Amino acid sequence: MPTLARGGRHRRPADRRGGRGPVDPAGDLRGPAGPAPGDGRLLWFRYEPSAAQAIGNPDGQLDESTSPIRLVHRFTSIALIPVAVALLALGLVAESTRARRSAHWVGPLAAVVLVLAGTFTGYLLPWDQLALWDVSVGTDARGVALVFSGEVRFVLIDGGEIGTGTYKAWAVVHAVAVPVALLGALASGPIRSLRARHP
Repeated sequence: MPTLARGGRHRRPADRRGGRGPVDPAGDLRGPAGPAPGDGRLLWFRYEPSAAQAIGNPDGQLDESTSPIRLVHRFTSIALIPVAVALLALGLVAESTRARRSAHWVGPLAAVVLVLAGTFTGYLLPWDQLALWDVSVGTDARGVALVFSGEVRFVLIDGGEIGTGTYKAWAVVHAVAVPVALLGALASGPIRSLRARHP
């Protein structure tokens, strides 16, 4: 039977008597698609569950151990949703004001869909514990990349067992496929405009 390694150091859980702080609906990486590639790359290697998650009590609350990187990733991700919707609105306005239809709304619509896809896949990544093949592991298990190392047998997310193949697929979709497709969707508008100006 593999050893369950709890990510993160032992920390005191948040005070449950007083104000708990804002509700985090499903964990730290589970916010909308990460628009800031810098903090996403850091989380790829440095993610560790909060103290509440690490002790097997994932109640969805922020606590004092939530890292600044995770907070930045969450809040910049949330900011991307209205930006994508605003781009879609601008594309629709541009489409309605031009005599010649050129589908300026397609790229922004794809961006909105991809942001929502990033949102969904972001909810699937934050693990609570990892089941490791090696029994000599301490409390320093960190990052999404650890699952790709071959040391992990399965991943526990909110108490449910997830196979490493499934987790790797979610991670690749969230960290590679969605951002590349989003960049392509956002670049399609300027490319289309340049082609229209210079036939």
